[in-house]
Amino acid sequence: MNRRYINMKKKLFTLFLALCMVLTLMPVSVLADTSGGDGQNKPTEIWVNGVNILTDEDKTLTCGDGTAVYEESSNTLTLNAAKITAREGREGAGIYATGDLNIVLSGKNLIDSTVVSEGSEVVSVGIKADGALHISGSGSLNIDTEFLAITSAGDMTISGGAITAASEERNVFWANGGTIAISGGDITAVSSNNYPALWADTDMTISSGKVNATSTGSNGMGAGGSLSISGTANVTAEGPYPGLFATGDISISGGKVNATGTNDSGIFTNGALSISGTADVTATGGLYCGLQAVGAITISGGEVNAISSQDSAIYTPVSITVTGSPKITAEGSLRALQTADLDISGGTIEAASANDSAITAKTRLSITGNAQVIARGKVCALLTEDEMILSAKNIKAYSDTNYAVSNVGTGKDITIGGKLTAESEKVYAIRSYGNIITDSNADISATGGWGGIQADGDITITGSKIEAVGKDDDGIYSTGVISIDGGSVRAKGGSGYAAIRAKSVQAADEAAEAKILLSGNLVEKNGGKIAFIDWFDSANESKSFTTFIGKNDTVLETSMSNALNEVWLSAPVPVTPVTPLPSPEEDVVNDPSDKTTTADTKPTVTDGKAEVRVDQSLADKIIGKAAANGSKEIVIDAVTSKGDTTGAEVQLPSKIMEDIVKKTEADLTIKTDAGTLTFDQKAAEAIAASVTGENITISADLTEKEGQIYLELKVVDGEKTIGSFGGGKVTVTVRLSEELKDKDVVCVYIDEDGRYHRMEGKKNDDGTFTFTTGHFSTFAIMTAEEAEKVIAEQTAARIKAGVKATTIKASSTAGKGWIRIKWKRSKGFKVDYYQVFRSTKKNSGYGTKPFYTTKTGTQTTYKNTKAVKKGTRYYYKVRGVRILDGKNVYTKWSNKAYRIAR
Repeated sequence: MNRRYINMKKKLFTLFLALCMVLTLMPVSVLADTSGGDGQNKPTEIWVNGVNILTDEDKTLTCGDGTAVYEESSNTLTLNAAKITAREGREGAGIYATGDLNIVLSGKNLIDSTVVSEGSEVVSVGIKADGALHISGSGSLNIDTEFLAITSAGDMTISGGAITAASEERNVFWANGGTIAISGGDITAVSSNNYPALWADTDMTISSGKVNATSTGSNGMGAGGSLSISGTANVTAEGPYPGLFATGDISISGGKVNATGTNDSGIFTNGALSISGTADVTATGGLYCGLQAVGAITISGGEVNAISSQDSAIYTPVSITVTGSPKITAEGSLRALQTADLDISGGTIEAASANDSAITAKTRLSITGNAQVIARGKVCALLTEDEMILSAKNIKAYSDTNYAVSNVGTGKDITIGGKLTAESEKVYAIRSYGNIITDSNADISATGGWGGIQADGDITITGSKIEAVGKDDDGIYSTGVISIDGGSVRAKGGSGYAAIRAKSVQAADEAAEAKILLSGNLVEKNGGKIAFIDWFDSANESKSFTTFIGKNDTVLETSMSNALNEVWLSAPVPVTPVTPLPSPEEDVVNDPSDKTTTADTKPTVTDGKAEVRVDQSLADKIIGKAAANGSKEIVIDAVTSKGDTTGAEVQLPSKIMEDIVKKTEADLTIKTDAGTLTFDQKAAEAIAASVTGENITISADLTEKEGQIYLELKVVDGEKTIGSFGGGKVTVTVRLSEELKDKDVVCVYIDEDGRYHRMEGKKNDDGTFTFTTGHFSTFAIMTAEEAEKVIAEQTAARIKAGVKATTIKASSTAGKGWIRIKWKRSKGFKVDYYQVFRSTKKNSGYGTKPFYTTKTGTQTTYKNTKAVKKGTRYYYKVRGVRILDGKNVYTKWSNKAYRIAR
C-alpha cells in the first residue's frame, strides 16, 4: 500500500477520534438555548477559584494577592494579578462559564494545578466556556494543568495578553465545535500528550501576535476546517505529527511561520496550500515532507524554506504553481519539489535532493518567465514523464549520477527557450525520449560525463546559442534529424567520439541520406562539412550515421574514425577593417648570460591605463628566440615611459601559453607600472588548458586608499575569468607607497565574501613587496597591525555567530535522591562552560541565575543531589557560554529534560 495513503489514513483517523472526544465531553448546557434577548449567550454561572462570582454582591473575588472582577453589562471578567488554585466542582475548571465570556488580563495572573486549596481538588481545566470565549488585555496568564488549559464550546478569539499554558493529558487550547481567531498577544502552548497544543474544530485564523505551539504526541496546532496565517503573525508549531495541520485549506499570506513535524511533515493539509505576500515560512519534516498537501500548492510571494531529511521537501499529488517573486529553498532526502503538474513562472528557487531527483513532475514540468532555478539532484535535476518546457530567465541543473534534464515518457518533447545550464557527472546532461526543440531565446550549456545533448527523436535548433560537451561520448546525438537554423553551436565530443552525430535505422528500402541539416547561412568555422555513411549492418540493424568531417576529407569512414571531435557553427562574420593600436617598434632581445628573452613594447596609455597588444607574429618571434636561446624567462616589458599609470592590460594570443610550455622551459614575466607578474610553467600550462578563445588579457589595477595598496589581478578569456592556476604559481612584485615603505607590511587576499586572508610575502630592500599566489583576485598590502585587527574582527564575528547557532541536546536519568543530567553539544564551536537551570514547571520558574555552572567547557554531565524532593518533577535546560572580548556569548537553549525524583 502507498505510504502516503497510509499517512493520510493515520491523520484522518486521529481527527475522527478527536471528534468522538468532542461529542463525549460536550456538556448538556451547550445544547440548550440560553441566549438573552440581545442575542448573547450570557452565562448563568461564572465560577472563579471555586466560587460563582455571579452570586457575589460586588462581583469581585480575591484570588491570592489579586482579584477577579466581573462586569455584567459587557459580560467581561477582568483578572488583576489573580492567582487561581481552586476549581469548580463539575468541570474541574479554575474559571468556568455556562455561556459566552470575555476575559481581560491585567498584571501577572496564574491558574495553578500544582497547588491544592483547602477543601478543593486540583484544577484540571484552566478556563472553560460553554459558549464563545474572548481573551484580551495587556497582562499575562500562566496555566499549568493536567487536562485542558483553555477550551470553549463556541468560537475562541484572542486579541491580547501573554498566555503561557501547558497540558499533560489533552489540548492546551481547544475550540470545541468552533473557530480560533488570534489577532494579538503572545501565546506559548505545550501539550505533553497525543493531542495538538492548539486545535479548532472548524477554522483557525492568526493575523498578528506570537504563537508557539508544541505537542509531544500530535500536531503543534491544527484545524478541522481551514487554517489562515497573515499580517504580522509569528507562529512556531512543532509535533511528531505535522507541526501545522488542517483538514481544509491552509493559506499563509504574511507573518513568520516555523513548523516542524519530527516524525511527519512540517506542514500538512488535506486541502490546498497557498503561500503569498510577505510570508516567511520554514517547514521541516522528519519522516515525511517539509510542505505537503493533498490538494494544489501555490506559492506567489514571500520566502519559503522546506526541508526533509527522510522524504521530499515539497509534495502534492496534484500540482505546484510558483508565480510572482517568491524565494524558495527546498532540500529533500528524496525530491525537493514533487508533483504531477509543475508550473514555475517566477521567483528564485534552489532545489536540492540528497538521494533522488531534485524537481519532478509526472505529467508536465514548465519553468518559464522570470523564474531563476537552481536544481541539484543525486539522480536527475529536472525530471518529468511527459512534457517539459524550459524558457525561464535562468535555469541551472546539476546531476551527480544521471541526466541533469530528462523526460522519460516515450515520444514526449523538451522545449527550451531560455538560459539553461545543464551538467551531469555521469551520463548525458540533457536527455529527451522524444524531440528537443529550441528557439531564438535559448542559451544552452550542456556538459555530460557521457554526452552533452541526446534525443530519441528530432533535435530542432532555431537561432539558439548552444554549447554541448561530452566527456566520454558525443557532444550532440540524435536518433532522428538534427536541424540547425541560425544561431551558434559549439559541440565537442570525448576522445574518439563525434561532436555532432545523427543515427538513422533503415525501415524499408529507402536510400540513406544526411540527417544533419543546416540553414541560416551557417558554416563550420574550420571548414568542417556534413557527411553520412551508406547503410551498414550492425547489431541486427541496418544503420547510417551523419556527422561532420574535416575540410580535406571526402568521405566518412564507417568506423567514424574521421568524425570531427569539435565543431563550431555560426554565420560568417563580415570582415571589416580593424584599425590596430599604434604599432610600436617591438624589439625582442635574447640575453644568453642570464638566459632571458625580452620583448620591449611601447604601451598606449588611455585614462591612466597602459594597453599592450601582442599579435601572433610577435608571439611567434618571442617563442622562437626563447627556444633558440634556451631561455629560463620570457619578459614582456609593458612599463610606460612616464611610469605613473596605475593599471595595465596586456593582450596575448592564447596559443602563446601552450607554446611557452611545449617549446621552452621559461617562466613568463609581465612588467607593468602597477607591478611585475611572473607565471611559472605550471601556471602557463593551466591557463593554456582553460582557454577557448583566440586571445587572453592579463590585467593589473592598482589603487591606494587610506594608506593601503589594493591590487586587482585578472586573466580573462573572452567573457570568462580564469581564477586559479591548477597548482601553478604567480610571483607578484609591487612598489610600496611612501606611507608604507618604512612600516611592517603584509599581504592579504580578499575573497568573494569580503574576508581577509593573510599570505606569505616579504618586503625588499628596493622599496618593493613580493608575494606568490596560486589564484588571482583582489589583494591588499597593509601594515601587519591593521591586517591582524581586521582578521581578528572577522574571526570573532564568525565565532560569535557560530556559538549562537550551536545546539545542545539534553537527557536525564534518576536514582534514589539524585537526578543526573547529560548533554551533547553540536560540533563546530567550543564553549568555556555550561549553565544548568532547574524548575518544577516546564515553561517557567527557571529564574535568571543558573542552578549549576560547570567549571570547564568539557564537562557534559551534572548529578543533582541538592534540594531534590521525592515525588517532585524537575525540569532542566542547559546552555553553553563562550567569553569573547570579555562578554558572554550564549548557545541555543537545550531541550527541557525532566525526571520525577525518587
